[in-house]
Amino acid sequence: MMYPNVDALRHYEYPHMEGTYLDFNSRMVYAKSLAETCSGSLLDSSYGNPCSSSLFSTLPADQMGCIRLRILGLFNADPQVYDVVFVQNIQAAVEIIGHSLQEMTGKQKGPQWLGYYAGMYSNIACLTESRPRTKCFGDEHEVQTWIRKGKFRQRRGLFAYPGQTTPGARVLPLEWTDSIRDQSQGSVYVMVDASALCCTGGLDFSYHYALPDFVTVTLDRIFGYPDLSALLIRRAAIRQIWGHGVAAGPIHKALEGASLPTHKLLALDCAITVLYRLYGTEPMSTISQHTTSLIKTLYSRMSSARHRNGQLVCEFYDNHMGTVGDASTHGATIVFNILAIDGTMVDPDSVLAFARQRHIYLGSADVNENVTKPASQLHRLTSSIGFQLARKRVHRKVLRISLGPMSSMSDLDIVLAFLDVYVIRQPKPGVMSELHSPNDALVDNTISETPAQSDMMWSSIAIAIGLGAVFDGTSTRAFDRTVEPCKIGNTTATGTHSRTVTSSPQRVISHTRVQAETSSSKPKLKMALERTNSYRLQYSAGPLKWNETVAARAQTWAMGCVADHPPPPREDGQNIFWYTYSGGKQPALQDSVVAEAIDLWASEEAAYNYASHVYSDETGHFTQLVWRASTELGCYLHDCEGRGNLGLFFVCDYYPPGNYAGRFEGNVVQLNMIIDFFAGTIVSGNPQLDGYNVRAQVCEFAVAMIGREIQEMYYGF
Repeated sequence: MMYPNVDALRHYEYPHMEGTYLDFNSRMVYAKSLAETCSGSLLDSSYGNPCSSSLFSTLPADQMGCIRLRILGLFNADPQVYDVVFVQNIQAAVEIIGHSLQEMTGKQKGPQWLGYYAGMYSNIACLTESRPRTKCFGDEHEVQTWIRKGKFRQRRGLFAYPGQTTPGARVLPLEWTDSIRDQSQGSVYVMVDASALCCTGGLDFSYHYALPDFVTVTLDRIFGYPDLSALLIRRAAIRQIWGHGVAAGPIHKALEGASLPTHKLLALDCAITVLYRLYGTEPMSTISQHTTSLIKTLYSRMSSARHRNGQLVCEFYDNHMGTVGDASTHGATIVFNILAIDGTMVDPDSVLAFARQRHIYLGSADVNENVTKPASQLHRLTSSIGFQLARKRVHRKVLRISLGPMSSMSDLDIVLAFLDVYVIRQPKPGVMSELHSPNDALVDNTISETPAQSDMMWSSIAIAIGLGAVFDGTSTRAFDRTVEPCKIGNTTATGTHSRTVTSSPQRVISHTRVQAETSSSKPKLKMALERTNSYRLQYSAGPLKWNETVAARAQTWAMGCVADHPPPPREDGQNIFWYTYSGGKQPALQDSVVAEAIDLWASEEAAYNYASHVYSDETGHFTQLVWRASTELGCYLHDCEGRGNLGLFFVCDYYPPGNYAGRFEGNVVQLNMIIDFFAGTIVSGNPQLDGYNVRAQVCEFAVAMIGREIQEMYYGF
């Protein structure tokens, strides 16, 4: 389940999140309103040291207890079962655990026996200073065998494991806690590092039979800010370790020390408030369902991507015991590497660098991340956690995509477009020569259920004509369409305007130097962006931003005056409109052609079938216009007088391109129901009004009511 307003959420709450961010497992992005709320809270009051008796100092002391309860509430943890200790980082939390497990004589810190899951060593390294007997568990099977055999000696021990493995994203069962406690008769305590698990809402203590003794949580991986961690301690475990005589006060008071980071805790309180406001009354559950749905879709599509010879594009790494799309066994992360057409591994660093050039920010990790073991044991560890390839070779670095609360289908489409255009098709041989040889620059592709990218299909009404090509992966077919009384190949006059159409225009690209825009073109460009975004607002699509690079490509093509799309491969989707007139240049015509072109493209919505969500020659302009995955726009209007009888030639390029087969349902959304309701009501009361125009007027009224500041933010110009 995905919440429907994620695009609006991204626009207003995360304007600082530039590009396509896909590394939420490393760092969460904080919301704009969080920064504003924190600064407002700091300016409204003065806060002192909670240990002081002054009035200003007692206010935060009273608030700390509420913050602890709110943290426990996020994970459905019972305050009677757990207490919360705030720490600077995970290492500080582990030191507290080691101090709690010291021998009664005080001569030795830490446990007598230490077991840990592969990948946890760096987190619990400080506990090895006391030289306990240690055991590293390479996979789930080893842990389950150890529990089943029940060979626990009566020595105080600690077993530490991650709630979600890194970088493999396998969610390990919390039920191990109850089994270990029973088998060891309480002599072995369990620590769970839930930092990776909680960032997408996977930590839930609703089930009281699976309660670890210690749980570490990195809070900034949930909220993005502040940089703070928490240690959840089971009260019964502390009473057993320390004895009942230490229960004179709260556990956190004995462990946190005298001074707390007051301002960070107040910022944490603001972060929890913002989280509930953005994601509802059950934010962690909502985030979990959202990210799980997205990662399942992404994995399905990426696993189906193939080169023209059938070779898989992506090779995924996992422990083969979790199911992507099942939140109980797998997190919202996929780990992979890219394969070239010959099956060889592509250097991950080159993929990361090239993705950054396209403003796509992937994550990466080493397969032996957080593991410090002798080289003789490294092969066993990497093999056991699923990072050894079927070809018996180990690649030390892997690519990682981890989704977050504000990830959207648009992000997925951008990733798939990146694989399609820059990995499979490779429009510029040599730029990514390490991916394929130059001979493999143009290849057919199949990404999941989308056999191939469909071009920007464009058409015309009355005085405009459309011509394009649909690529279905096996063949290319040309189509052309017009509306009577116009006919292909004829010249028809409408008032003072006329147009001439050739059935097979010459495919020539002009190499004219792209010149700087004149000041008179600025209003037209602003009109194009504003009018496009006004239609996208009606159809629940996020606003496009003006991109000078995309505009330069549109200008190059417009100045070539060729009544066709550029040959593949292409970086952008494209809509084209031309207007042939008679009687010399008409400045008034130039002023209106931009608005008329966009209005005609949008009018194709009447022919779109929302039930089937498939491409049609009749609706290609409209679907690209409101395609939700597209994020950037560039347009150019050029007078082609005397060149191909095109007259005024208007080109809009969209990036990433739209009209992908199989992806229409998520990218073309029906007209906003509130606007449709009011428009229908008005039209039913006055049959003389046109419903389409009324909807546009109501939409403009709604934008005006929001305010000029937000309107300008939305238009982005």
